[in-house]
Amino acid sequence: MIYDEKNQTLIVSKSLYEKSFSTADSKKPLVKLLPVEKQATASIKALYEDATTKTKLLACLKQKLGCSIEMIIHPDSPDDAKTKIEAFTDSAYCPEGILPRLKQVFIHKYQLLRVKTGVKYYDTESISSDSEWIVALNDLIPEEDDLTDYLNVIPDKSNSGIWSKVCRLIALAKMDQPDFAKTKAITGDSGVTDELKAVQALHKYYYKNNQIMYDDASCSSQIYTGFNYRMIFSGDCTYEELKNHVVLESGYYIFDIVGHSVKVQVLKKFDADSEIRPENMSEFFKFYSDPINYTTDEKIQKVNAIWAK
Repeated sequence: MIYDEKNQTLIVSKSLYEKSFSTADSKKPLVKLLPVEKQATASIKALYEDATTKTKLLACLKQKLGCSIEMIIHPDSPDDAKTKIEAFTDSAYCPEGILPRLKQVFIHKYQLLRVKTGVKYYDTESISSDSEWIVALNDLIPEEDDLTDYLNVIPDKSNSGIWSKVCRLIALAKMDQPDFAKTKAITGDSGVTDELKAVQALHKYYYKNNQIMYDDASCSSQIYTGFNYRMIFSGDCTYEELKNHVVLESGYYIFDIVGHSVKVQVLKKFDADSEIRPENMSEFFKFYSDPINYTTDEKIQKVNAIWAK
C-alpha cells in the first residue's frame, strides 16, 4: 500500500480493496453498521462506499495508521497502477529495478510506503526507509469489546475468563523482567515487583483507565510501540514460510501468532538458509507462554507479526 501525504490518499490494489473479510470480522461493530445482507461479505470497498460507514472507516484508519486519510483509491488496471506508481519517481532518472520495488510495496497487504510531500524515490534504500510493516487493513478495524465483563476484575490465574485474554500483557511482562522498569513507567505503579503484578497493572492502565482493548489486533501497534518495540514482520505464514520473509538474530522477541502473543527466544540465527522442520523447531525457538493462559502448541500456529527492540 502507498500513502500519499500531499493528497492524503491511501492507494491500495484492487484485489485488496475488494477482498472479503473473514467470517469473524463480520462481528466487528463497524461491519455491523452495513446492511445485513452485506455484513457476511464485508470488505474495505463495502465500508468505504457505504455512506453510513465511510467516515467511520477513514477515522479508524487515521487513528491506527497515524495519518489523515481523505480518500482511498484503487487502480483499476495494471496500466493505471503503473501510472500511480510512476508519480512517485521519475523514470528519466530512475535506476533499473526501482519501479518493480515500488510495485512490490504497492501490492503488499502488510507493508505501507508513506510518500512524503515533494519526495521522489530513486533508490531502494529510500523506499525501504519510508516503508513499514503494518497489520492487514481489516485487522485495523476494532473487534467487539470482549473485555467489558472484566472492567473491575483484577486478573488472576484462578479466573480463567480474564486470564485467557491477557497473553499480550504476559508477554510484555516477561520481556520486562526482572525490574519491570517500562511497566512501572507506563502504568505509574511503582509497586510492580513480579510478573502477576505487572499483568494486573497493565490491565488496569490499558483497559480500566484508558479503554484500550489490549487483546485486539487493532491496538497491537499502540501497545507495543509504547514499550519501544517495532514491527519487523507482518503476515500470515508458517514457520517454514517465515524464513523467506525475515532474518532473526539470536535473542528475544514477541511473536503474535494466531490467537496468541508470546515471548520467544530465538536460539540461533534464523534466515532463508535455515533448514527448519516441525521436528527440529525447538533448535530455533523457545516459547515462554504461561501454561494456564495458553495450552496449545505454539509451533503449529501461523505467525502474524514479530516485534523487536
